[in-house]
Amino acid sequence: MVSVKQFFLISFLLPVLSAVATARTIPRAQPYCPGYNVSMQEQGKLFHAFVNEFFEEKNVEGAYTTYVAENIIEHSPTILDGRAAGIAALTPIINVATFDLVHVVFSCGIGSVHSKVTLPGRPFLAIADYFR
Repeated sequence: MVSVKQFFLISFLLPVLSAVATARTIPRAQPYCPGYNVSMQEQGKLFHAFVNEFFEEKNVEGAYTTYVAENIIEHSPTILDGRAAGIAALTPIINVATFDLVHVVFSCGIGSVHSKVTLPGRPFLAIADYFR
């Protein structure tokens, strides 16, 4: 006889194992930078320039206009897709927040920023942002 605990464990694991068993590798698209193909080395330079303009200079509109595709697909549930929506949503936050960049990494076409973010009157947050 199966216990209630075992039943719930099985109920959880079966769909997960089924999904893993049927997963397929999706071919990777070519690396993308706004408007033209570039080498990984050039992508890294562009990423670091974006990070500087966005986080250090706090120029959201300039960073997005220069380095972000107009039809960006935003994966945050609170921000709509598109460059203009990102600028509108992020500018008020970036303008008042303090950012301490802990790690900035670009490797294999993926950029990552790990930062300590402090908003006025709030405890700091540890944030990891990923860019492709």
